Amino acid sequence: MPFGELNFIAILSAAISSFVIAGLWYSNSLFAKDWMTENNFTAEDLADPKPAMIKSFIATLLLAFGLAILLRLAGITGWLNGAAFGAIVAIFVHGAASFPNYAFENKSLRLFMIHMGNSIFGLMVMGAILAGWS
Repeated sequence: MPFGELNFIAILSAAISSFVIAGLWYSNSLFAKDWMTENNFTAEDLADPKPAMIKSFIATLLLAFGLAILLRLAGITGWLNGAAFGAIVAIFVHGAASFPNYAFENKSLRLFMIHMGNSIFGLMVMGAILAGWS
């Protein structure tokens, strides 16, 4: 599959959307306090978030690119189908692949669910944008 067939504006838009969702998800209004408690973080531990945010955005951009490739290979179009595909990838690929790390590192199910909620919602929005904008 030639990469020229991908919509790079949609990929960038999907990545930005997911990044914004994560910012809201881990904000004080939603799950920041729970996430900090589960990780034993203090405000001082998170004093300079810029390096982590840059790395996170690069990862989100790669995720959007990979999801665009999968959607294209599967021939999935339409925002609803894209959102469903994003949820499937989040739960059955990302969730199933990452859960053993939580188990072996003795991380809580609560922390896993906080992260999975963000992943599911973010991948659904990315899938909707990518498949809807095809």
